[in-house]
Amino acid sequence: MITGNKGEWSEAYVFLKLLADGKLYAADENLEKIKNIFYPIIKVLREEAQGKKRDYILNGTIDVVDNKTGLTIMQIPTAEFVNQSQILYQKINDAQGRSFSVPEVEEFLNNIDVSNLKSYTGDKSDIKIVVHDLMTDTKPLLGFSIKSMLGQKATLFNPGNGTNFIYRVTGLGVNNLDLKEINATIAPPKIAS
Repeated sequence: MITGNKGEWSEAYVFLKLLADGKLYAADENLEKIKNIFYPIIKVLREEAQGKKRDYILNGTIDVVDNKTGLTIMQIPTAEFVNQSQILYQKINDAQGRSFSVPEVEEFLNNIDVSNLKSYTGDKSDIKIVVHDLMTDTKPLLGFSIKSMLGQKATLFNPGNGTNFIYRVTGLGVNNLDLKEINATIAPPKIAS
């Protein structure tokens, strides 16, 4: 069973929604969609943890293609992606708690050869898309980081144990004894004089 938080499920939602819409829309400074400015999507590239690579090609249907052999594995009507993206969006919004599953969408994801919420892109991007730039008639491969607004506010960095900021306290009359006491409660120590 696949479980994830709202941010992780949002990555799967974006994958489904882009294939459902077939367009990558521009947005204004308030992140509002600009309906008449978009790139038609040619395909979405996805790599699973086991090194399995699939191209999801928009071709009237969604053709799932083995990236290594170029063979079409299956064809799925676009309407199924529309339906599944709507279900997942509602489930993300309705979810309670930190981590949850969405069995009905998980079944669909498994059927289209997706076994993880996150694609393994090999870089910092969460999703890779080939679009058709109508202005230049080129087909660039674009990578995007997905930050969801459906759950907690997205962070710009991971505030976990690996994040190592050291704070310098000045002008407060703090002495070294106070700093040692504060640092004794933090691992690793992060307060310097």
